[in-house]
Amino acid sequence: MSDSKTYLASDLVNELGVARSTINDWLTRYGDYLESEARGKRRVYTARSLEVLRQIAELRNSNASSFEIEQHLTRMFGVHPEVSTPLEESADAPSPAETENSENLPMARPMFDEMSSRIAGEFGQLAEKLSQFEEERRSFSRRLWRMFAVVFLLFILSILLLIGGAYYLCGEMNRQRSRTSAEITQSNQKYELLQKESELRRQKAEEESRKQMDQFSVVLDKNRADFQKNLDKLTNELSQQRSQYDAQLRKMEKEAAAKNEADLRKAREEFARQQLEKLKELSRRQESIDHLKKEKNEQEKEIAALKKRLAELEKQLHAPLPASTPAPEAQKEEVK
Repeated sequence: MSDSKTYLASDLVNELGVARSTINDWLTRYGDYLESEARGKRRVYTARSLEVLRQIAELRNSNASSFEIEQHLTRMFGVHPEVSTPLEESADAPSPAETENSENLPMARPMFDEMSSRIAGEFGQLAEKLSQFEEERRSFSRRLWRMFAVVFLLFILSILLLIGGAYYLCGEMNRQRSRTSAEITQSNQKYELLQKESELRRQKAEEESRKQMDQFSVVLDKNRADFQKNLDKLTNELSQQRSQYDAQLRKMEKEAAAKNEADLRKAREEFARQQLEKLKELSRRQESIDHLKKEKNEQEKEIAALKKRLAELEKQLHAPLPASTPAPEAQKEEVK
């Protein structure tokens, strides 16, 4: 061995590219399969030992168990004791008596080989069972880890779903509150528009009524003035006729009296007819004014109903939200 190349533990680390702690563990666990010798305080290993360690590294990389590795090493390399130095070999040289005993060994060799094969077969079966147990243990461990991973993922998923549901409910409540506020704002705007429109209608109706009353008063005053003028004119004409035909009036007193009475009756009837027509016109104006006042009262009632509805909506807005919020379409229909 002194002539072949040797390796220290640090050299094995560089050759195999694994950690020093892993090399130390392999040297301790699989020392029976390695050729080594002690040189002072250090221990060196042969190229065969390096090959054995390479096989161990390959088996470890293929996820082989410790029992599988030992079984493979037993089949491939067998068990190699520690190699002694030349000094140790000379000191431990067999004596002549031991040489004589060694001549009797071939006779016990078949029995020893049979026992060795049986023991090796039993160890092989035991190693196979242990490898099966190790495979089942790894399979169970993988299933257990998969189950744990699935349970963990389900737990994380449930937490995410709960968080998402809570976020969605909060967003839905905020959107519902904003929609309710927007509807109340629209109702206020509609109420203000209706109030302004009603006020404009009332002002317009009052203005039209005032104009009609003024026009009617002007017409009535004009008719009165015309009637008075006509009456004065007629009176003057009658006076003139009386003065002119005073002589004839005496002669035809009965005829003149009857004629004057008929004319006077006719004039009175004409005046009464005209006054009746004016009064009918005034009555129609009054009915139109009453109709406008009635429309005004109805509009004020509608405004009062809208104010009441707005107060109810404000109460609903300040009231706490129920457990299940109604649909936006149903709330819009209720507002309408």
